[in-house]
Amino acid sequence: MSVDTAVLADLARARRSRRLADVDIFEKLYQAYLSVIAVGVVLAVGASTIGDDRVGPATLDRVLREGPAVVGLVAALVLIIGLRSGARGGPLTLEAPFVTHVLLSPVPRDLALREPSFRQLRQMVLAGGGIGALAGLLASHRLPVDTLPLIAWGAVAGVVLGVATAGAAMVVAGFPVAKPIVHVLSLVMLAGSVADIVAGTAWSPGSIVGRLALSGVHFDPVGLAAIPVAVALAVGGVAVVGGTSIESAIRRAGLVSQLRLAVTRQDLRTVVLLQRRLAQDAARSRPWVRIPAGRRLPVFRRGLQGLARLPLVRLVRVVALCSVAVAAAVGTWRGTSPLIIVSGLALWAAALDVIEPLAQELDHPDRWAGYPVNPGDLLGRHLTAPLLALVLATCIPVGVVAALGDAGKVLGTAGGVLIPACMAAVLGAAASVATAPFDPGALQMQMPEAIGTQLIVRVAWPPAIVIVACLPVLAARGAAAKGLSEFPAATQYLLPICILLGAVSMWLARRKPEVL
Repeated sequence: MSVDTAVLADLARARRSRRLADVDIFEKLYQAYLSVIAVGVVLAVGASTIGDDRVGPATLDRVLREGPAVVGLVAALVLIIGLRSGARGGPLTLEAPFVTHVLLSPVPRDLALREPSFRQLRQMVLAGGGIGALAGLLASHRLPVDTLPLIAWGAVAGVVLGVATAGAAMVVAGFPVAKPIVHVLSLVMLAGSVADIVAGTAWSPGSIVGRLALSGVHFDPVGLAAIPVAVALAVGGVAVVGGTSIESAIRRAGLVSQLRLAVTRQDLRTVVLLQRRLAQDAARSRPWVRIPAGRRLPVFRRGLQGLARLPLVRLVRVVALCSVAVAAAVGTWRGTSPLIIVSGLALWAAALDVIEPLAQELDHPDRWAGYPVNPGDLLGRHLTAPLLALVLATCIPVGVVAALGDAGKVLGTAGGVLIPACMAAVLGAAASVATAPFDPGALQMQMPEAIGTQLIVRVAWPPAIVIVACLPVLAARGAAAKGLSEFPAATQYLLPICILLGAVSMWLARRKPEVL
């Protein structure tokens, strides 16, 4: 072992011991024990009690033909995220003292970054394998094949995708690769996956990973080609990671430390802003469309002006999340009921971007308090423009699904679900950013047994109302199975949903500038 390697190892041990000095190992083990129990209950009990039916031979054959391309599109999007992260100086998340005292020291930079790069790869292996195994477990509830192969091949595909994503990001950051080239590669990869879906083929890089993931249904040796490619990307990333920009590392280290504090305080608005700074996602200096000024509807006009300055990346993200929500609703319609949760969460995440005008109002409570209107009334007026934008964005994938499938059933279901679900998403996102940051000092006045429940409820109730608003899809599916009209079945729960949304609106109307 060289002197530089020994010094780095000593520093790593010192940081680790200092970090673990105040950690109670029994408390961590207890938290891990509770987490394992919670995940086990959700997976083993919750998914199995939904009552989903097994697909038939015709549907299974369609999964084999079209599944690799669909899974490949998801894999391509994950790889694109890795490429974009590398173009911004990622994916390594380094501590500020490490950047200051180690990367700026005479120690070779590739040697100093070797251990963080290995740690990043290990994390991606665990995360990718876990997510892939979870996807295989959920698929086993619908596909008439053995559960163990689905879980095993799903985990393998997740590991390969995670390693390839981290390796590609390190190659782009350490080489370094210019951003225009990264954008071209991302577009080519995305276009290849879309072409596979349209043409019914599976030869794009993402589709090869899709073939590997579906080997649990039918073994496809072509999918094995993704394994050496992922290993090569990981090896290449570790080899060139020393070229990572010091300036980017310093910027990311500062933002990540702030991000951890915001997550600890459950301050969602600050988390969103810091994530945008990490992604260098700034608003446009010139709007896409100029909104004319006028005296009528000033808040609505201001909301449209704010939405007109959203960058292209954020607009694409909104449409993509709305497409995920619609696709999950289609999967729910076809029998995979747990996907209704994915639909609600995706719609809520899309709403976090379109409520930017309201969120910026909340960012400046001094100006907000100076307006000659009731604060709650001002927040309510800010919801109109985001609702319009979210409905229009959701109509795009709904129109595509209606054109490709049974238009009557799609439009009948969407007519009863789309607007209430979008309203719930906008209200839920507004409630999430309007909730005051968590105050640890308030815990001293509460029962210890209720603290955990309160923290969970603070985070969970805004997206939960969106999921509730999406539940009429299940009613429409049941009505269609009985040969009844989908629209009346979806709208029969409109009254309780409106009562729920009214309660959220009343809660939002009571927010005061000094509380935020």
